[in-house]
Amino acid sequence: MADNSSDIGAQEHFRGPAVMAAQGEGGSVRSGSAPAVGRQGVRTPGSRPVVVGEEATSTGWGRGPVPSDPRKYKYDRMRALTQEAVQFAATKADRLDADEAGEVLDSIHKALGIQNEDESRLAAFDAALWWQHTINGASILQEGRGSLSVGSMEFDISDCLRVIGEHRLRRFFRAFADDIVEVNRSVLAGYSPYDFVAAEKHGQLMQVAAARGLHKYPELAFDAADACNNISLDARRALLASKALVIPEVNETDRAFPRVGGSMRADDSVGRFGK
Repeated sequence: MADNSSDIGAQEHFRGPAVMAAQGEGGSVRSGSAPAVGRQGVRTPGSRPVVVGEEATSTGWGRGPVPSDPRKYKYDRMRALTQEAVQFAATKADRLDADEAGEVLDSIHKALGIQNEDESRLAAFDAALWWQHTINGASILQEGRGSLSVGSMEFDISDCLRVIGEHRLRRFFRAFADDIVEVNRSVLAGYSPYDFVAAEKHGQLMQVAAARGLHKYPELAFDAADACNNISLDARRALLASKALVIPEVNETDRAFPRVGGSMRADDSVGRFGK
C-alpha cells in the first residue's frame, strides 16, 4: 500500500480510481471534477497535487546573486557588473611602468648617439646593458670600473647609469626583468668550453648564482629578478630564500633618503653583489 504521507504516496493516491474517473479519454481532468479525497470526504494527510512543468518566475529560481554592500558603494554596482567591462591597471611602485621605462632606454640610446644604428646593434647594446646588471648589480658607483662591448664599440657603464638616474636605477631594471632573464638564458645555452668568451660569461653567471644560493635558477641571479612576470612559484620561493641570504637584516633598498654631503639614495645603495 502506498505511503500517502510522502510525495510518492501522494502520486500513487492520485493515480487511483478517483483520478481515472475524473479524467477524460485524453487523460486530462474533466472540468468540474471534484478533487481527490480520502475516506469520509477528508483529504488524505500529506497528499497534494503533483505539479508537472512548473515554470520559473522572471527572477529565476532561488534568491539570486548576493548584492554588493550598499554601505561601500554609492552607485548601482549590480548595474555596473551587468555592463561591458572596462579595462583597468595600476603602476607598481617598485618599478617603472612600461612607457616610462621605454622612454628612459631610448634616452640612453640618444645620449650615446646610437639611436639610428641598425636594430640588431641596438638589441645587442640592450643585451649588454642587461648582462652587466646581472654581474655588477644595480649600483651607480661604477666610475671607471667597466664597459659594455657591442661589436667593435665600447661604452662606459657609468655613462649609461647616469642617464637612467640614481633615483630610479633599480626601478628601471625591474621594468626589464623578463628581458634580463632571457639574456641570462642565452648565456647558459651558449656555453662552450671551446669558446673562451662564452665560457667566461657562463662562469661569471654561475659565480653570482652560487653566491646568491640560486644554483638551481642561475638565470634569476640578479637584483631585479623578483620583478619577473613569467617565472614559476618554485622560482619565486627560491628568490625569497635568496633575498634572506644576501640582503642585510635591515634593508633600506628603495627607501629614499639624502646622503650626507651628496644626493645618493638608498635605492642605489651598494649591496653585497653591487659593489
